This record gives sequence, structure tokens and C-alpha cells, in this order.
Amino acid sequence: MQPDPMTEALAELLTACFNGSPASSIAHLCDRSLMINSFLMGGDRRLNALATAQLPTLLQAVRTRFPDTRFRSHDLSTTEQGFTFGLSGELASAAAGRALPIECTCRVRLAQEKISELWFQIDEYRLLLEQGRICSAPGESVEASRTANERAAEALSQLLRTRTASAEGLDADTNVHVNIELYKDLSKGLITETRRFDGAGTAALDEALQLLRGRFQDPVELSFGKGISQGSTTTFRGKIRARVGPNKQRYNIVCGFTSPIDRVTECWICITPPPTLMECLA
Repeated sequence: MQPDPMTEALAELLTACFNGSPASSIAHLCDRSLMINSFLMGGDRRLNALATAQLPTLLQAVRTRFPDTRFRSHDLSTTEQGFTFGLSGELASAAAGRALPIECTCRVRLAQEKISELWFQIDEYRLLLEQGRICSAPGESVEASRTANERAAEALSQLLRTRTASAEGLDADTNVHVNIELYKDLSKGLITETRRFDGAGTAALDEALQLLRGRFQDPVELSFGKGISQGSTTTFRGKIRARVGPNKQRYNIVCGFTSPIDRVTECWICITPPPTLMECLA
């Protein structure tokens, strides 16, 4: 859907705020119960809700994280209940010895022509890789670790697709971290809920699987791309497609495994909706 003049004006005002304009310049266009979702504010919706001045808090967090970055908006498009647009900029990095490209996504839900909910997303993991803060030589892996990580990724795929009982490669000492964001009920709007599971062994993973199996109907489609390895860590990106109620929905999944020896010691899983509802329902 093509954006109307009001949508274009809101996107321009938000971009100006991310570039340093005061929150007061757009406060009159925000709902009094505005909810903001961004890992820069903690990532958890329940924690975000504790911020008393949500928009100023987010803007301050953005300027603190990217102090000299000048964002440019692009790819503005409307959705059923709001709009989404991209933000591009550059971050000076002494560690990388060059300016690093930054890509962010801003999603907005409107209620009575006012901003009632806002999502600010950035691929922080990619940025840390480019800054050299995770691994100075991406792509160079320990062969035994990569093999163990690929085996664990395939086991995870099997767990989600076939509802089998256990994950090969994960044992009682494996630290598991799972973050899941799903649309709550599309018939009631673009509202998502976030759940986080952390623990040792498969207990946290079992809780996450119980949530997903209760939401996704069979058959569940899951495809991982080729993993990217750094040392003993391998990251896999993929997509999940499954029927949720009357609609088939698509979610992005990123998982990482660390295997200093021939078994997985750490596992991260993040499942999030794509930037737009159209992509989710594609």
C-alpha cells in the first residue's frame, strides 16, 4: 500500500527524532499509553512498560548507542494498522578502522491517527561482528566445533518439525537461551508477546517447544541457511512457516551454538516476526 501524506509526515518526524530532535516535536501525535519495544530499552515488553517516559527513553538510548550517526529513512510502506520504514546510517568504529553501515527497522501501530505502539529493531549481532567485538576473523571455524553445531541445528530443526522428544547434542550442562516474539492475535491487531527462557540442560528448550507446539499447527516448515562460523561458534538463520489459526504465518529464526570441544556448551535461539505483516502472511 502506498503511504499517504500523514504517514509520510509521521515517518519524517520520527526520523528527525532519531537524529536528535526532541521528543516534544512529535509528542502531540503519540497516544498517552504509547508502548515501545526495543532491545535498546531492555528488549522485554514487560520491562519496556516500566519506563515512565517511553519515547524520550528510546531516543536517548538510540543517540547514546549511535552518537554521531545521521539516519536516512527509506522503503516506507503502510500496513493494516500502521506503517513500517527502514533507517540507514553509518557508525564510526575505531576497532574496525572504518565507518560501519547501520540498518534499522521502525514499525508503528496507529490508533485514532496517533502512534500507539512502536518497534525499533537493529541487527546488533551483525554490527558486533563487523566491529570485531565477537570475532576478528568471521568465517574461520574449528572443524570439530562446526560439525557439532551443524548436528545440533539439524536436531533443533527435527524437534520443531516432527515434535520429537529430545535434542541430540544438548545435554544437562548446555546453557540454553531462548527469546520468542509472536503475534498474539492478528484478528485484534498487530500485537506481539515476548517470552524468554533461560536455563541449563533441555528444561528451558522444552518450555519453549511447549509454547511453539501449542501455537503452531502441523505441518511446521523450517529451513536453515548455511551456518556462519567464528571459532567454536556457528550461527544459523532460517524461516519458520506454520498455520496459526486460520492463517499461515512466517517467522524469522536465528540460532547459535558454541562447541569448544565436540559437544554444545551454549545455545541461543531467537524467533521474531518479519518487519511487516505482509511478509508474515506471505
